[in-house]
Amino acid sequence: MSTQTVLPELDNAKQLSADAIDEFREKGHTLVKGVLSADEIAIYRPVISSATERYNTEKRSMQDRDTYGKAFLQIMNLWRVDQDTKKYVFAKRFAKIAADLLGV
Repeated sequence: MSTQTVLPELDNAKQLSADAIDEFREKGHTLVKGVLSADEIAIYRPVISSATERYNTEKRSMQDRDTYGKAFLQIMNLWRVDQDTKKYVFAKRFAKIAADLLGV
């Protein structure tokens, strides 16, 4: 389902610092700040939240869920059923960051 909002392209690359890449390769994680602007977050957050609500199949009350079920709402492959979510998940910006961190 597509929204009426024009979603920003997330195709421009973000240059990672050598320190971030080194930290990732040494520790297996790093914090990369500024991947999305506040405006991009403000646009995509309600779009993805709405898709999550539409495709949520969890009907149990919180008290009937285990600890994991209380902490997380998991919807497998949301990008397959929602084109706006797919645009976000497959953003070239995120792919480039992952490729740079992994050295591929």
